[in-house]
Amino acid sequence: MNKWKRNPRVFNGEYITVTRRDDGSLRPNFKPIKTGRGFDVVRYAMAVSNELLWALDGLVEESE
Repeated sequence: MNKWKRNPRVFNGEYITVTRRDDGSLRPNFKPIKTGRGFDVVRYAMAVSNELLWALDGLVEESE
């Protein structure tokens, strides 16, 4: 028996994953990146923010 319980992955993007904890909360996790020559910080930040929006749009219910 595996003594480590994994939180289910509910979104798997290129830059982030989102997992759901036992209490229902969501946890965004960054994937490793290489920041060598040619790395564009603004482009990376925009890509991450887009993925976060896509993930949360499908996972979070709007409160009225």
